[in-house]
Amino acid sequence: MPLFERKTVELTGVIGYLQVVASDNFDDRENSLYRHALEMRGELVVAANKQVLETLGPEFEVLNVEVRPGSAIIWIVIGSVGTVFMTFSRYESFVKSVNLLLSQLSNVMSRILGRQPRPGGGISVRSAWQPGPAITTANQLLNFSSSSDGCSYLIAYLVLSHAALMAVMIWLLVRHLK
Repeated sequence: MPLFERKTVELTGVIGYLQVVASDNFDDRENSLYRHALEMRGELVVAANKQVLETLGPEFEVLNVEVRPGSAIIWIVIGSVGTVFMTFSRYESFVKSVNLLLSQLSNVMSRILGRQPRPGGGISVRSAWQPGPAITTANQLLNFSSSSDGCSYLIAYLVLSHAALMAVMIWLLVRHLK
């Protein structure tokens, strides 16, 4: 096995949960923003699928889009089948991509839900995400495998190189004393 071989893990299943919360400055006792989000659910699903495809790539898909009351809370479940996930640097890149996806989804949701005139001004949208079980498992597998393999090569190299240098030093010392 080469020294710098990259560890890979296949991702299958739920990758993450995205939450987009739209609210307005108006006392919405009738929950009109929520009702509007329910009416626009089809368009929200199409927009979420498009953004996931463009930002994360074709190996990721939207598994579910759910609109919940409380202004309008939109839950998006992202999944994957057979995506290869490499090392921690790939995870950092993935997190940046998900943050970009959240920003884009917030803008799209704001545009879609903002079409309906709102008393008291427009709507505000905030978003967050939580990694799913597939990401958590992949990180655990990568951390476990990389912590033992990479260090063992380094330790073996250091021990053998120092042992060789010590042998040369002793040989030179014995040769000099004769």
